[in-house]
Amino acid sequence: MSNYQLNRKIEKKRLSLKNFWPLIKGELWFLVLVLLIVLANSVINVSVPYLIGLTVDQAIGHQNGALLLQMVLLLMGLFLVGLLTIYLQTSLMGRLSQRILYNLRTKLFDKIQELPLIFFNVNKTGDLISRINNDTDKLNQFFSEALVRFVGNAFTILGIGVFIFFLNFDMAVVALSVSCFLALFTQFVSPWLRSRNEASLRSLGQFSGEIQEDLNNFKAIVAFNQGEYFYNKFNEFNSDYFKKARKAAFANGFLTPIYDLASNSASILVLLVGVLVVANGQITIGLLISFMAYTDKFYQPLRILASIWATIQTSLAAWGRVDQILCLKSDLKAEESHSRGHKDLVMEFRDVGFEYVAGKPVLEDVSLRLEYGKSYALIGPTGGGKSTMASLMARLYDMSRGEIFLHGKSLCSYSPEEISGQIGFILQEPIIFSGTLLENVLYGNKKLESYTEDQLEKALRDKGMMKILDRFPDGLKTKISNQSESISLGQKQLIAFLRIFLREPALLIMDEATANIDTVTEQYLTEILDSLPATTTRVIIAHRLNTIKDVDEIVFISGGRTQKAVGYEEALALIEANKLNS
Repeated sequence: MSNYQLNRKIEKKRLSLKNFWPLIKGELWFLVLVLLIVLANSVINVSVPYLIGLTVDQAIGHQNGALLLQMVLLLMGLFLVGLLTIYLQTSLMGRLSQRILYNLRTKLFDKIQELPLIFFNVNKTGDLISRINNDTDKLNQFFSEALVRFVGNAFTILGIGVFIFFLNFDMAVVALSVSCFLALFTQFVSPWLRSRNEASLRSLGQFSGEIQEDLNNFKAIVAFNQGEYFYNKFNEFNSDYFKKARKAAFANGFLTPIYDLASNSASILVLLVGVLVVANGQITIGLLISFMAYTDKFYQPLRILASIWATIQTSLAAWGRVDQILCLKSDLKAEESHSRGHKDLVMEFRDVGFEYVAGKPVLEDVSLRLEYGKSYALIGPTGGGKSTMASLMARLYDMSRGEIFLHGKSLCSYSPEEISGQIGFILQEPIIFSGTLLENVLYGNKKLESYTEDQLEKALRDKGMMKILDRFPDGLKTKISNQSESISLGQKQLIAFLRIFLREPALLIMDEATANIDTVTEQYLTEILDSLPATTTRVIIAHRLNTIKDVDEIVFISGGRTQKAVGYEEALALIEANKLNS
């Protein structure tokens, strides 16, 4: 079984962009347009200091008023064009980043839906929400702000770095000497920056998971008066996030003062050397002014890059967490199999073994045959393997060994859509979504998903199910609120049974589906079950033995092994022999 645990240290080799390429390949021409605009802005930034120096030497130095006016107008025009390029690149990248964010979240959610149940068992919902929401938003900030600024400033730095060597080699060496130290220093601290941001994002995910869990269990917190206990847990996660976020914030701001110091140092060096060179007549005053401006314009983008570099490290950390999900592959894919079971059986277990953790078997060498139209009961002690068998029947997990057949074909050869169409699963706690009763009843039903309210009502009337709808105040229009608190447990179970009833599955699995409902609702549910096709096979997981008196076959499960019970009395004897209550 694959390792689906997400909250582990992200390996460096995992920080690749192969999963990002499909998100941006359709935007290449748009990116090229933005880069051309950025390049134009960088050309303006490189040319302005030179033009200022030229103005000082040629226009002011020679007292040429006409030339001075021309140069001033030219500079003003360049400034206006620069303003326009900044506006365009910001606007275009804002739109591009939103499209990338939309596609990324869609891809991420699609991937999560592909993953098996074990993925959700080992990862907290709050952490997954944090990855879908917070981490992708970090990437959005990178594309909408940091990327353009990074590329633009990189072009400016490169342009200035090359151009000033043509102006004066010696002065260029002086101006850029400090930048060599900055490059080495930045490379040295980058892993530290990324690790601090990874720890902060990981802690935020755990914090979100704790909040989500506490809010979901708020009734229990109030009922058991455990507010102080959960407050302490909340405070523990909150404090951990506070400490790691504070460390990340310090790391993200660490480079900026260093770059400020480097910029000021370089300006002083250029001024000192420049005064000496001007005194010797090697360069003009205008060229010195240009070099002073170029030094500022060279290190100012570097200072910006220092803050952007922290954003990039945060984005890399966020991408690592997102990419962890995108790199996962479900081990429940449909696979061709040449194995064949008995065609006259709806399902067959053949020497099936299963273990959640390697070396700790939950089921061992289980063989079971389920015939069409018959009813079966799975009984036994808690932890004996009943629910695990039901999960294997619906292929929520794959067996560790052995084979399971559905209609004579390997269960692994069916697609998830085919399995959900053939197998119905009703839980003790039904899953209901906010919306209307109509939406909940038709949920996941590909055959009837286009039905209108009138069409569905007619279908239920034809099948004698209208009195079920009378249990809901507004029929199919009944509104169901968040967490379905507006309806009773019995009504929730009625919805779950109606879903299955409309699917007419070949195999129906009920995991203690009638344990917590009143006798009137139970009678309604029995009527729904009796209306299913005669070929429908039923598997009942039961703890209350009075619910299985009329089944065709009883299977006792204990210690991961099965044993058939011939009749109700023998089932009681097996339970008594194991000294366990059902």
